[in-house]
Amino acid sequence: TRFFNENDPLSSFQSKEKLMSELRKELRVSDVEHRESLAIVDSDDLLRLI
Repeated sequence: TRFFNENDPLSSFQSKEKLMSELRKELRVSDVEHRESLAIVDSDDLLRLI
């Protein structure tokens, strides 16, 4: 059995993902806008380092 804690990378990722999803909803960023932004970040080496 796997226990999740703060040191678990998966648990940390899930927490960040949930926080980002909530923030995106609050800012009213559509799925399309989100995908477009991800594509820009993914194609920019400098942004990916951040």
